[in-house]
Amino acid sequence: MLATATLIRRFHERCPLDELYDKAVRSYENLIDAIEDKHTAGEIAAILNIPEITVKDYAEAIINILLFNKESDPFLSFGLRKDTSISEVNRRWKRLIVLYHPDRFSNQDLIGEKAKKINEMHAKIQEMRERDAYSVSFNALRGMSLQRNRNIPHRTYLKYIPTIIVALAVILAVLSIMLFLLKR
Repeated sequence: MLATATLIRRFHERCPLDELYDKAVRSYENLIDAIEDKHTAGEIAAILNIPEITVKDYAEAIINILLFNKESDPFLSFGLRKDTSISEVNRRWKRLIVLYHPDRFSNQDLIGEKAKKINEMHAKIQEMRERDAYSVSFNALRGMSLQRNRNIPHRTYLKYIPTIIVALAVILAVLSIMLFLLKR
């Protein structure tokens, strides 16, 4: 809660976007709670000594900045790290889509745009994960192929093949002569 209060204070002071992004990712859940839950907004307001409505407005503004970030980074839009599991991504998507569902608000245009952006970022993350899974499986197959190629004798051993063939031919000739002499 204290970290979220600090984030809201720094946002009010117009901190740089990089700092806002970093702090907001860590406080994203509390920002959503501040919008949804009067008690959470009240706790943060008490820490900052500002009205609850201001806390809600700032939390809403911070989430909007993340959602519509300039890089169109879907993980930043959801306030998640890039290595977050797909189940956590889905959980955050559900929470945001319920929060910004157009049926809950009278201002359909702005809320509809947010819902559209949330769905777009969710689809983008799923596409990235599918591409990563394909890449991992392709690289695994490629690695198996390379491993198989490593099992082939190295070319330095190939230079001994003629010597081995000649030695085997000589041994076979000697054995044939011995068998011929023994039969007599």
